[in-house]
Amino acid sequence: MQRLGAGLLAAAFGLWGQAAELPYAEFAGPSFSVHELAERMPGGCEQGARPRFGDLSYPLGEDEPGSDGRVALSGGRMSRSEGAAGERLGNLTVRLASAHDLPGGGGRTRFWLVVLHVESVGGSTSTNYQAQVMRCRAGVLEEVQRVVWEARVPEGRAAPVVAGDGGLRFTTSHYLPGDAHCCVSAVDEVSLRWEGRRYGKARVRSRRIRGGETP
Repeated sequence: MQRLGAGLLAAAFGLWGQAAELPYAEFAGPSFSVHELAERMPGGCEQGARPRFGDLSYPLGEDEPGSDGRVALSGGRMSRSEGAAGERLGNLTVRLASAHDLPGGGGRTRFWLVVLHVESVGGSTSTNYQAQVMRCRAGVLEEVQRVVWEARVPEGRAAPVVAGDGGLRFTTSHYLPGDAHCCVSAVDEVSLRWEGRRYGKARVRSRRIRGGETP
């Protein structure tokens, strides 16, 4: 999983998270995080108009390849090989999974939730989702909050569900003591409430993966 930093993740979970019902492996801890940001996006925004989210340049976690941590999408996708110049060897693929209008704001302020799917293939494969809260205010487009979670869960369950009231739900991996990195045996089902300007505290339901489910 591409992380924004282990210390930030632990701090974010302490501020935002509800204690999980199952223990975590020592090497893992929660595999989702919520971060407050003030990241100005290029190009600005027009009042009443939805930005072209499939053609923007996005900041990602600090562990992503790239000198400034940004990737530029075109038609909702970006894919590149790393290491051609003797650097890191592997592939990075980022795609726009979805974009949603969020209620709230008012006047000249609007909010959207932009969901990116990020896959990095090198010595091992890492895949996650990044849900980025975008705010348009007075012609300036900013990312003001980011939710990141690992997508190594039973197939089809990591993709988020966004309710009409802006609520966000997703499933992320939960490594139990004794699990290897390849073989997660539980999941966290996470719900976040939209509070008009940002997401509030997470509600977490932990459960073991049932027989027949493949992470």
